[in-house]
Amino acid sequence: MGELSGEQAHLFAALNMAMLGEGVYVRIPAGAVLASPLEILHISVSFESERLAQPRLLLVVEEGAQATVVEHYAHVGDTLRLNNVVTEVFLEAGAQLHHPRLQDESLRTRHLNSLYLRQAADSRYRGVTLALGGAWSRSEFHVSFSGTGADCGLDGFYLSGDRQSHGMHLDVIHNLPGCVSRSRFKGILLGHGKAVFDGNIEVRPDAQKTDARLSNDNLLLSRDAEIATKPRLEIYADDVQCSHGTTVGQIDEEMLFYLRSRGIPHAQAVNMICSGFADEIIGACGLETLGNRA
Repeated sequence: MGELSGEQAHLFAALNMAMLGEGVYVRIPAGAVLASPLEILHISVSFESERLAQPRLLLVVEEGAQATVVEHYAHVGDTLRLNNVVTEVFLEAGAQLHHPRLQDESLRTRHLNSLYLRQAADSRYRGVTLALGGAWSRSEFHVSFSGTGADCGLDGFYLSGDRQSHGMHLDVIHNLPGCVSRSRFKGILLGHGKAVFDGNIEVRPDAQKTDARLSNDNLLLSRDAEIATKPRLEIYADDVQCSHGTTVGQIDEEMLFYLRSRGIPHAQAVNMICSGFADEIIGACGLETLGNRA
């Protein structure tokens, strides 16, 4: 615990460690294959006073093991609350982890979630982060590799309505050769909703044969919605395949007209277009119940 997040490298990670009172430790033994998903449900209940919560998850998937671990954050109550979450994930050689996460807390909640991931040789990680609730949220992803041939997939979706602001901050360090990363993030903003995407992939000099892709697509449903997006690549090796890009746009009027001309009401047509836009990420959860919740 603390090996990836450090004690002082990040202010709120250090605060989490200093004030840690409880947490969850999950170890998947070498060679084990979990037949069904393991769900970790974080329920915040506060009715009387404001509260700062410090949840922490330490997840170790040993050599050759395979598992699906689901995290769900919910809030019951009407008081102000800040959740300062730290998750550390260790994948040993050949391990595979599917890791969907859903945040649908109340508008009285601020949510900060820092994910630290280290992958050994030939390991495979598939993470899907859905930020739907909360008045303000910030999701951080810190990825590094400790062995060649590792494969990391990061997907994220955020929905920002009135009085909501979501941030996705990505830091993937390719420090060894032959590793793969795929990062896809999408957002839908409406009303006065705001969002920030700050994604960075660094390919260091020794990381030859790296394959890294980064994309961020945003759909704005009102003129008052705001998105600040900054995908970045830092490449210091010459034998790599890398790409990055971002899009910001509104609903295609021709697509909307096509649906309206077939008798579909305006609100339903907009909902269909938005669902299709988001389904690429939400569908990656691979869990019907979680997808329906989102």
